[in-house]
Amino acid sequence: MSPIRLILASLVYHRRTNLAVGLAVAAAAAVLTGALLVGDSMRGSLRHLTLDRLGRVDEVLVTDQFFRDGLADELARQPEFQQSFADAVPIVLLRASLENPAEGNGGQRAGRVNLIGCDERFWQAGDGGPSRLPGRQDIVLNRPLAQQLGVQVGDAVVLRLP
Repeated sequence: MSPIRLILASLVYHRRTNLAVGLAVAAAAAVLTGALLVGDSMRGSLRHLTLDRLGRVDEVLVTDQFFRDGLADELARQPEFQQSFADAVPIVLLRASLENPAEGNGGQRAGRVNLIGCDERFWQAGDGGPSRLPGRQDIVLNRPLAQQLGVQVGDAVVLRLP
């Protein structure tokens, strides 16, 4: 018996098992292909969402310690920087907690809040800022945080830093 005839005879004799294995392989291939497509789509959607939220941010310098405020001005004056970027905006990013000190409120608190210390250049770096620039003693809250704390414009909040 030739090898080809032996293979064909084996396929015919084990046709049910071969059919089950073939269907299982097809189903597994379909599942893996679907997972790859969904994962790629999800990655693209998250990337698009992240880039939309970043706005005009191109580069970020993150350190464990504070650096001079004048560093942003020095960077902005460099010719290489001016060709690639529009502005340099210094900010301080800290974790904090906020509390509504109003009586009858039950002391609403919010922990693990991102606190951004900035100047007026920060508000010019993107869209969606407040209608007027905050003063030295002002704080700007996003709508979900203000609702969680139960505060309105002009209310006092207690800021706690670690």
